[in-house]
Amino acid sequence: MNHHLAFCGATCLSLSALFLCGVSCDSGSGPAAPVDNTSGASSSGAAEASGSSGSATEDSGTGGSGSSMSDASGSPTGGDASGNPTGSDASGNPGGGDASGNPAGGDASGNPTGGDASGNPGGGATMGGSSSGGDASGNPGGGDATMGGSSSGGTMVDTGASVLERNGHPSRDGFFTENALTKTAVKTMALDATFNATFAGLMYASPLYLEKGPAGKGIFIAVTAQNDIFALDETDGHTVWTKNAGPAPNVGPGPVKIGGFESTPVIDPTPNPADGFATIYAASGLGPGGLTASMLHAFSAKDGTERTGWPVNLSMIQAPVAQKAGFGFKIPSAAQRSSISLVNGIVYVPYGSYYDAMPYRGWVVAVDTKDPTKNGAWLSGGNGEAIWAPGGMASDGNGVIAVTSNSKSPGVHLDGEQVMRLTGLAQLTRTNANVFFPIGPDPANPLWTAMDGADNDFGSNSPVVLPVGGKNYVAAVSKNGHLFFLDASNFGGNDVNGVPPGGAYLRVSAEGMQIHTAMAAYQSPMGAHAVFTLNASVGCPGGGTGIMSVLASPGPPVKLSVAWCAALATVPGGDRTSPISTTSDGKGADSIVWFVAGGGTLVGVDGDTGAMLAMPAGTCAGVRAWTSPIAVKGRIVAGADGHLCSWSVH
Repeated sequence: MNHHLAFCGATCLSLSALFLCGVSCDSGSGPAAPVDNTSGASSSGAAEASGSSGSATEDSGTGGSGSSMSDASGSPTGGDASGNPTGSDASGNPGGGDASGNPAGGDASGNPTGGDASGNPGGGATMGGSSSGGDASGNPGGGDATMGGSSSGGTMVDTGASVLERNGHPSRDGFFTENALTKTAVKTMALDATFNATFAGLMYASPLYLEKGPAGKGIFIAVTAQNDIFALDETDGHTVWTKNAGPAPNVGPGPVKIGGFESTPVIDPTPNPADGFATIYAASGLGPGGLTASMLHAFSAKDGTERTGWPVNLSMIQAPVAQKAGFGFKIPSAAQRSSISLVNGIVYVPYGSYYDAMPYRGWVVAVDTKDPTKNGAWLSGGNGEAIWAPGGMASDGNGVIAVTSNSKSPGVHLDGEQVMRLTGLAQLTRTNANVFFPIGPDPANPLWTAMDGADNDFGSNSPVVLPVGGKNYVAAVSKNGHLFFLDASNFGGNDVNGVPPGGAYLRVSAEGMQIHTAMAAYQSPMGAHAVFTLNASVGCPGGGTGIMSVLASPGPPVKLSVAWCAALATVPGGDRTSPISTTSDGKGADSIVWFVAGGGTLVGVDGDTGAMLAMPAGTCAGVRAWTSPIAVKGRIVAGADGHLCSWSVH
């Protein structure tokens, strides 16, 4: 039996319940410090046209109705030849809205109709929880649970075998309970020849699985860069339904040339009143030609029908926020590659750019699923500062935790190279509890400036939340191998002599662009581990290059050490896939780390030692870098260009 457990309440739950300990599901449980709700405004009150602001800001701009800017097919109502919204000026600022750049339908401050004076939502129901109004920070009230949890507190809800988002859980741990996958049984695993899940298109996302699909059967969900979404039968892989989200854009420069669905979607399993089926949220780029709009879709799991009021034109939410910040926003420069999140009824959509194509900044756009006209956006204070990592943002139930990349606005720290917590409609409460950026042992030469200068992005890799000794930590690793464990309740602002307050630090690779990964976490008999892929490692016992497991021993303080390293060949293009793990009992027994090696070979290694346990027969051609497989009902399933592959015990 496969258990994927959601979390809620103040008790330490089973590891199969996302590992998370002591976390309330009320997103209003975070710090109550005042929030600057100015939509993209700099604290100096002005900014240059280039987008450089005088100091850091807390951006939580709000937009009008996303759906009102689209026609019946979900296409935006227009955009000029450069991909700017209709009526925009030469800098890409929208012409619509009032003189201050507020969207139509908002109040004088640009807040959406139905929000309070600060632009906070009037409440949002969670996935199976209840809505009782929002607090002053825009957080939904009532202690709502994530992923089907209840609002009663201390409740753990079994969501069955479904894999609803990237790496299975909001924490992004990639930790699955699979009773059949013991260390002995996996020796006879092989590719499932009768599973023929084929489709047309390039797959940059990871697959998902919904246990209760049409006719009561499970379906796998795959999305392609050509803007197609497929529901595939769990047994033989035949297409149950498919939908196209409009013409896919040609994007670039860089290795990605077609920019339809690039990120991994997220599924709300709550039966929608319209048809009794789950809802699949997916972000896509829209053509024709170049990128003209970024859209957020809501598809019925029954047949792919778009939900009423959707899709939402995210570019129209971004444009007024950028205008208020004095940033010359260009739609074609905003790349939506990072996996999206659903927390407390709000979908969060992060952005980077296409291969450093200026002008660009980091974004997180938030949309209330109960009322998509309630939305907001965080915009980075400086140029660059993108959220690149395909693995997406992590969550412990209180908003989302994002990691940004190098700044193109040198000289002062704005929002580059930082870990941050956003809550409500993508609001940042700028306190040490919610922000961390590295200083290193020499404050005169801060680590973040060195990372900026060498393009050694913090945000090239996605974070993961994991418990160590009953306390939650956020693990984040930079491109040049600086691994930080942050106290999830207080990120600490900066490190002291290299070590974050209440956390831990370990150097895991040589200098340079060594790590591009989606981190995962798991429990074994030895304890809690963070696992990730890398090029050149430091401190590996017995050698091995490609994948590393770091053991976190309880403190205080927490101690980090390299548990093992194993070889992992690159896939075409020169980068590596990312790992997940399974356990047979949800507590760490039969701990196995899984990944797809170059050439499409599935590999399973011992979670404690890294020793080879399984290399099943059969390969999966076309698996993309940075994707992760999933574990479903005794199977490991990977996504690739044109097909899914399944391995099981034979």
